[in-house]
Amino acid sequence: MLDGRVKDSRYPLSFHCTPEEGLLNDPNGLIEYQGAYHLFYQWNSKDCSHDYKSWGHVVSQDMIHWKRLPVALVPSEPYDKDGIYSGSAIEKDGKLYLFYTGNVINPDRSRSSFQCWAVSENGVDFKKLGPLFEHPQGYTRHVRDPKVWFDNETHRWRLVLGAQTLAEQGTILCYSSADFKKWQFDGELFDSNEMDKISQRGYMW
Repeated sequence: MLDGRVKDSRYPLSFHCTPEEGLLNDPNGLIEYQGAYHLFYQWNSKDCSHDYKSWGHVVSQDMIHWKRLPVALVPSEPYDKDGIYSGSAIEKDGKLYLFYTGNVINPDRSRSSFQCWAVSENGVDFKKLGPLFEHPQGYTRHVRDPKVWFDNETHRWRLVLGAQTLAEQGTILCYSSADFKKWQFDGELFDSNEMDKISQRGYMW
């Protein structure tokens, strides 16, 4: 019923991707794969609240006309049961990989975050591969939104995360990998002297 009301609206959006219903949040993983543009987005299909977020999925040949595909990722595993948070997409060896943060609400209402990945061989059906690595020591559970790319200079894969220190200040964490599977923690993007020059670091980056 709500889908029909959206279609019959007097004010349809002409150049924006919109879900049938529910809450639309962060766009993620815009990538060209197998001759088409793929766009993912955080989506709560059940309510207009920031709960139970999945990754909606649309595809386009021209980035103007978009076609809805099946939902790419839904909360289903112990490491992402309360939400699929933001991330990025990479093509490697003809396969499409999604990197995302799995959100978990603990019994005491605190949260845990897990950096995860999934893979598809056709750009539509995705298989979850689980968490990439253990949560880094010295940081709160506010660590999320992995961005992945290949560094041509070092011939290593790079991954950065927004994070929060135990002093509740924002920072960026850096990881690298030679084989795309085993990731090592390389520290923060800025050293302590550089960070001391930033007066307003926010609660996380």
